[in-house]
Order: sequence, then structure tokens, then C-alpha cells
Amino acid sequence: HSMEPASAIGGGFIGFFRVAQMPIELHGLLLSAKPGDLLGPVPMERGSAIMRVEGIEESEMTDDIILEIKEEIFGDWVAERVEELEPSLRVPESSDAEEDALLDGDDFPDDKWELDDLRAFAKEQDITFEDGDSAEELLKKIDAEFEDAD
Repeated sequence: HSMEPASAIGGGFIGFFRVAQMPIELHGLLLSAKPGDLLGPVPMERGSAIMRVEGIEESEMTDDIILEIKEEIFGDWVAERVEELEPSLRVPESSDAEEDALLDGDDFPDDKWELDDLRAFAKEQDITFEDGDSAEELLKKIDAEFEDAD
């Protein structure tokens, strides 16, 4: 239940939600909760949270959820690599063909940073690929590897 203006109209009931949608401070508490449990008070950024668990609905691993998880894992991985490289991060110099493509309004054939990141991710995950694979081919191989793991 919530006293936030948007949910106060419904008596504070916020309905079903995914744990990941809630503030990180609540994750551990919510994951161990059972229907009927009274949780809190938990100190929050804007006050305290006290919740009663009305029910738990098991989520299905839909294609959209799987894609969201893959994107989050990859995004986290890329952010970690960028953080590691940040002090020495240098933008690679572009070739004349790439500069011409930019001037013409075309996209680069392969984004060099993205391709390098994908190759590093594939290596870290022990995914087999060829040096000549494009970013699109590499993404297909990464997706296939994760689908096989499901």
C-alpha cells in the first residue's frame, strides 16, 4: 500500500509489480516475503516503507523478459568495461571511408567500438566466433548461445 498521491486514490494499493521495479533497498525483503507478511518499516529516500504482501504471482519467462535480461546483462558488462578503460579511453581515428559515410549521412558499416565490445563479451562467455564476423553475425551467435542455455 502507498500514500503516494497516484496510488492513494485506490486506498494505497499499488497492485502487482516486479521486484526489479521497486527500490533496491526492498529487493531482499520482497524476495523472502510470503502472502500476508507485513514488511517494514524500511527507511527510504522519501520516508519509510511499510508493506503488506497481498499475494505472489510467479512470472513467466517470456521472450520479452529474456531479451530484457540479456540487454541488462550486456549493458552491465559494457559499463564495467568502459569503467575499467575510462582513464585511457581514446576514440579510434576514423578512416576516410567512414568519414565520407558520415558526411553522406550513412551509418558506419560496423560500429568499431560495438564490434570490439561484442568480441570481448563473446570471448569472456566462451562463445566461438570468427575474426571476420560482423556485429550482426556476432549478436546472432551470442543470442543463440543464451537460447541454448535456456
